[in-house]
Amino acid sequence: MKVVGASSGKYQTIYWNGEGTDKYVGYYFYQSWQAQKNKAAYMPKTTFVYEAATSEPTIKVNNSSLDFNAFTGSTAENAVTVTGRNLTGDITATIAGEGFSVNATTIAAADAANGAELTITYAPTAAGTHTGTLTLSSDGAQDVVVNLNGNAVDPVISGTVTPAELTFETYENVAATGAITIENTGNTAFTPVFSGIEAPFSIAEATEIAAGESKEFTVTYAPEETGSHTGTLTVTINGAETNVTLTGTATEAPLEATIADGTDTTDKLPVYGYYYDNASSNYHQMIYPASMIPSYLTGKKITSLTFYSSSGLNFSGGNLAVRLATTETEKFETTTKLTIADNAVSQNFVRDASETLDKIVVEFDEPFEYNGGNIIIETQVTTSGTCDTYSNHTFFYGIKTSENYSYCAKGYYGSAELEAFLPKVTFTYEKEEEPAAVEATLAQIEGAEGVVGTKYAITDEYLVAVENRDVDVDGTGYVYVWCKDNDNVTDRLAAAEGVIDFMQQQGVQGDWDQSNWVVLRFKGDDQEARSLKNCKLTNVIGTYVDASNYMIDVESYEKGESAEYTPNVYCVANFNAANWGAAGVQQEGKDSDAPYYFFMTPKAQEVCEVTFAEWNGSSFQVPNESGFSGALTLGWAYNQDGAGTPMSQETVNLEEGKSYKFNAIVMRSASKGAINGGSVVYPTNLTGGTENDVPTAISTVGVNGMVESVKYYNVAGVESNVPFEGINIVVTRYSDGSTTTTKVLK
Repeated sequence: MKVVGASSGKYQTIYWNGEGTDKYVGYYFYQSWQAQKNKAAYMPKTTFVYEAATSEPTIKVNNSSLDFNAFTGSTAENAVTVTGRNLTGDITATIAGEGFSVNATTIAAADAANGAELTITYAPTAAGTHTGTLTLSSDGAQDVVVNLNGNAVDPVISGTVTPAELTFETYENVAATGAITIENTGNTAFTPVFSGIEAPFSIAEATEIAAGESKEFTVTYAPEETGSHTGTLTVTINGAETNVTLTGTATEAPLEATIADGTDTTDKLPVYGYYYDNASSNYHQMIYPASMIPSYLTGKKITSLTFYSSSGLNFSGGNLAVRLATTETEKFETTTKLTIADNAVSQNFVRDASETLDKIVVEFDEPFEYNGGNIIIETQVTTSGTCDTYSNHTFFYGIKTSENYSYCAKGYYGSAELEAFLPKVTFTYEKEEEPAAVEATLAQIEGAEGVVGTKYAITDEYLVAVENRDVDVDGTGYVYVWCKDNDNVTDRLAAAEGVIDFMQQQGVQGDWDQSNWVVLRFKGDDQEARSLKNCKLTNVIGTYVDASNYMIDVESYEKGESAEYTPNVYCVANFNAANWGAAGVQQEGKDSDAPYYFFMTPKAQEVCEVTFAEWNGSSFQVPNESGFSGALTLGWAYNQDGAGTPMSQETVNLEEGKSYKFNAIVMRSASKGAINGGSVVYPTNLTGGTENDVPTAISTVGVNGMVESVKYYNVAGVESNVPFEGINIVVTRYSDGSTTTTKVLK
């Protein structure tokens, strides 16, 4: 039998105790080991401990004393196993002592025979030491007492946060990281609360910190543009706040990236080398891992490479073909070079044979767009050089060593035993010029000329900001501002001769404003954007992002003077088609003396007023008695009541059968589809419904002939072709000479 010695760590032999003084008598585990019968037969000395037989009832426990540690206001548990022998009755458990309790007060004799477990709970309400007892008793048995010892301390939740300030320096669109350290200086675990931090700063999710431990939490600075940024991170620990000042500076990224210095080594084999400059077609390959390539190079077009020679040596003679590509491979296998990917770009480097250089700059005719991953560079001789001895070979920077100068790379011929390193190289990329904004009117952008993704400078004299919504529609927290141009419409719609403009006839709408509409989208942190309403906007520049429901992501603008807008008023029939008959039949192709009605169609993104809208339980419809038809599809994404609380169909308590009047935003339900072919209406306010009569095609217009004219008169008797504000007397004259007169309020 062998065990490891405590001090020497060597195997030692253990000898069982046997007869005689010869220690080797117990050399084997037993004397007949491997049938060696010549060894003396013996038995090692063994002592057996047994329990004396008794018929008396007894109670035993596995522990006569239990210790507890707990915070005030919390609990700690411990268990004791109770065994009974020859019991004539159940065991009674009695607990004594402040803060102690037991989960059961009786143990059945049958359960005790097999051993039963009791759980004692310590729940202190005050700090200090507490004692108690658990007494176990049964008829005829001697009581057993378990001593209970409790120690309670008040929980202390405290911590420190360091440092008090984090400073970052990086390039635009390149994230930089730092860290804060939080130490738990109390005796209770806690999870800190982070607040106050805003873009371009962010922090990792808070996690629990055990008592006496410290944790680091990563803070990230991710600027999207150059400039200086400041912020504050508030760390709250048990109600106590600590502020960490955040300062970041982002500069324009350089137009080049130098990678490796020729001395760094890795556990990879990133170089496949061959002495290539004294013979045609010899080659050299190098893999630069993605982890070494600066993130600002991603998405850029590499226009040139610069190679550097080892100190005291020059690149001499020979012409090269250089190829650049990406690869998923991180290292070379022995004697195996890589096949260059299809996305490679190639460039020949030609020089005067007599020219010697300490670096080679290879400019690509066609740039290489780098979109992440490992980069592989291959150089291959196209015209051999003049050197004829190993000592005169070209050496990339960092290659030559005093003991092994003859190899062109320390990874010569894929030899894995040689040092793995990367030669110094510089990637130069072209600067991306910001495209100039295309000048266009809103009408041109929303017409055939508009191209999604293009930056436009809107040349309208001004836009009018009509509605503003600071709503988290899609999880991005944008500010939306609905704007119209200055009624800049070339081909205006109007009722044809003999056709009645229904809404004008009712006196609820005068001449139609047929402006083009657009929603301007601003970043959620743009505070001024929240104030853009009832004002003019000029010099608006932004990117066109939606050609169906016209939307522009705003880059810049100028806020002008105040400007009011009175929305067009539509009924449900306006959202379905332009021309209707009294019975809801389109005018085109209809041969009837019944009057025809014109309904102006709203524009996409138009802010308007909807009236005569009857709720049918699921949507707004044209009242059945009107003689028209149609329905509105409701949306709730941009809805807020006057207090800024989002509305929904449930919160506004729409009543079936009642007519509603409300302001709304109109959007297309299908890409580039006509509004009258499908739209979604987003109410921006909804008041209680009414049971007032809804104007109908039959009740308000005679049917004795075609309408020849509609005149409006105010209370002073002044005539107009459009409604006055206030009370209007509407006189409609028909082709048969008859007239109708109605009173309407605008």
